[in-house]
Amino acid sequence: MKASSVVTLFALLVCTSPGLAQSSPQLSFDVLKSLQGNWQGKDSLGHPVKATFRLTGKGSALMSEYAEADQNEDMISMFHVDGDRFWLLDVNPRPGATLDIFEPPQGSLFGLHMAACAGNLAAAPIYPPNAKAAAIAYAENDIASVPALEWPSWTADRPQPKTVVKAGEPVCTVFACDSAAASAKSVADARRRMVLAWMHRG
Repeated sequence: MKASSVVTLFALLVCTSPGLAQSSPQLSFDVLKSLQGNWQGKDSLGHPVKATFRLTGKGSALMSEYAEADQNEDMISMFHVDGDRFWLLDVNPRPGATLDIFEPPQGSLFGLHMAACAGNLAAAPIYPPNAKAAAIAYAENDIASVPALEWPSWTADRPQPKTVVKAGEPVCTVFACDSAAASAKSVADARRRMVLAWMHRG
């Protein structure tokens, strides 16, 4: 078992690799393939973590599996090159973490996935036309009673009125869409703060 900090090692590869600096998808993929094997270390909070990197799909994709020692769920990511595009897919145990962002305007992303598993592939990949962002609004202070609200459509996982929420617990999820990733993130953050302000209205 190799001993190292997985996060630090990955960051160094991303920042220092000539392949990544040249913006060549195949060169970037070749650099990531050097991570093949088993790794262990600690995360930023000092918790022990393990990671495994291995090639799959006859060498066309690199799969990483990341797990904390005291957790029963692993985070799996897939790295893949398709022509001049470099793809990273995060397979999260909580479906909404991925589906919420990439859900198409019409239809269902999970429905497309199930259809693909049955051999019915979409005519063309569905790429989001704009940048999308999601954020979880965590209570900054205890909320004695969630007020009755007309929740906007850009929220999900909404609590029922009169729910008690302790500081640090999630209140809801907010979404945003904009032309660029930075602006979408900014809108999502503004909406997160807006929701938290509503929790303490008289």
